[in-house]
Amino acid sequence: MQKFMNNFYLVWFVPEEYKYFWAEYRSGFSEVIIYFLTAFALSLSIVTNSDELDSFGNLIFLFFLNLPFVYAFPRILVYILDYKARELGASGEPKIFLSFSKYSLLVFLLTVPFVILMKSFEFHSGGTFILYLSFLSLVYFFNLGRGF
Repeated sequence: MQKFMNNFYLVWFVPEEYKYFWAEYRSGFSEVIIYFLTAFALSLSIVTNSDELDSFGNLIFLFFLNLPFVYAFPRILVYILDYKARELGASGEPKIFLSFSKYSLLVFLLTVPFVILMKSFEFHSGGTFILYLSFLSLVYFFNLGRGF
């Protein structure tokens, strides 16, 4: 748990130092937990936002639907950015950047409290949810830019 919190701190508060401490705080178990937490948070926010999908079966189905996306999204993004960096002549380290992008996925945990708050204010349309997800995606990309 301490490695998880140290990585979380490094990714979100001092991303320029993450590459120096990556080998020391590396934990594969923490990265797997991030996949499950992010997929569950996205699934729970979709179920909470919708009036028709409010069952436990839908939550489990959406969890297994979001899990491959959460697993593949950072990998595809890292390989594209690494290709562009090597094209410009920089020597990147894709393993470190992949780990950094996995920890950056934790920003999507904020979808659940936002959806619950918007539902209590009766702003639970799909447009509000998509607008908020695009805002979180911008925060995710901004953090990746800080760490790259």
